[in-house]
Formats: sequence, C-alpha cells, structure tokens
Amino acid sequence: MMTQPSASSLRDMMNAVEQSPDLQEELRQWVLRLIRGSDGLREELRREILTEELLRLPARFTKMEQDVGVLKDDVEVLKDDVRTLKEDVAGLKDGQARIEQYVADLRTGLAQVSGQIGRLSGNEYQAWAIERSRRLIRRLHRMEMGTVLHSGRPPSPTFDAEILIPAIRSGRITRDEADDLEDADCILRLEDPEQETIYAVVEISITVQETDRVRAARRAEIFSRAIEIEALPYVVGEQEEPPGDASPRVTFVEYPAEFPPVL
Repeated sequence: MMTQPSASSLRDMMNAVEQSPDLQEELRQWVLRLIRGSDGLREELRREILTEELLRLPARFTKMEQDVGVLKDDVEVLKDDVRTLKEDVAGLKDGQARIEQYVADLRTGLAQVSGQIGRLSGNEYQAWAIERSRRLIRRLHRMEMGTVLHSGRPPSPTFDAEILIPAIRSGRITRDEADDLEDADCILRLEDPEQETIYAVVEISITVQETDRVRAARRAEIFSRAIEIEALPYVVGEQEEPPGDASPRVTFVEYPAEFPPVL
C-alpha cells in the first residue's frame, strides 16, 4: 500500500527539479502527456488561463467568416447591379442622342418648310401686288388696257429681245443699266384708242421709303432711254414715308392690304 508523500518530501522533490534541467524537462513532458490525455483537464486549464472573452473568440471568428462570405455574395450582387445600371445609363444616353438628332432633324425640316412657305407667300404676294399695281395705275390714267411688260427676274424673252438687247446694241443703255432695269418690280404699258400710250416703271413695297422712290426714278429714266419714250416712275404700297427735300418726283399709289396671309 502506497503512502502519501509528506510535505518535506515534496519540497525536496521540487528543489531537486529546480536544480536539474533534466528533471524539469521530464516533468514538462509528463505534464503535457497528462493534459493531452484528459479533455476535462484541458478545458479546466483553458478556463484558468484564458478569459471568457478570449474563449468566445473562435465562435466570433467563425461568425465573422460567415458574415464575410455573405458580404462577398452581396458585393457580387451589387457589382452585377452596377453593371446593369451602367448598361441602362448607356442605353439612355444612346436614346437621348437619337432623340436630340431627331429633334434637330425636325427643326431643320420645319425651317425648310417655313422657308418654302415664306417663299410661296412672298411669290404669291408679289404676283398679287403686281396685278393690283397694274389695275390701280391703269384706272389712275383711265386707260382701256394695261399690260405687264416685265416683272422681276428673269425677263421675258420678248422684253429682252425687243427692248433690252436693241437698246444695248445701239448704245442707249449699258449692260449694267439693263441689269438694273431687270430688277424693277414691274414695267407696264397702258393703252387706250383715244389716248397716247403710257409706260410706267413701278417699285412695290408695303411701306414706301426714300430708296424705293430713288430706284423708281432711276429705272424709269433708264427705260425712257431704252425705248426712246418718256416712262413715268411709280411707287405702290400700303403707306408712304414722308419724302425728303431732295426726293425725286415719283407718284405714290396706295393699295389696301387685301392679300390673305398663307397659313
């Protein structure tokens, strides 16, 4: 039967271990074998050595790894969402560019249509104004018939062949003067069996100004030399600005604003 060691024998043993490295190593190896062979002993030692917070760290690290894994999945989903959003934004930009181009094309088309309508309105207005001028000046002179010899460019073949070219060849007018005459709004011939034929050079403007009177007088003088008969200058419009002191003597004929606008 083994007897319990006394306190003095234990102290002797501890002193011997402290003084002998070999015994210290042997004791260490024995303690390690004892700890490794007892789960309960290892758990008791862990609780003695480690705090409660340190003991919970492995579980926390496990939870953290799980959270990191979930976060990685969320990041991948977010990347996919961002990629989809970028594609949507790119599609919107392309759509906006197409819309802007469409609007630009539409504006260009509208401008072209507006220009065509304006030219149509201008041409119709000019034709109407020339016809009104012919009637008004014919009535002013109480003539039986009024004929438009010329109305803007290009000149009629008859006007060119019978009046301009012979006048240029004979030296009565120059080529430049003929070009100026071709820019006249209209040239009229008024006839009546009981009266002498009258020729009129007409400038037409909604509001007749000094420049209109000067052009009418100059072109009437050129036309007079071209046909070797005096031609009368006229300005026709809805209203007239007061002539200046040096304004040429040109007859103003008023016509009412009856032309319907083109919508």
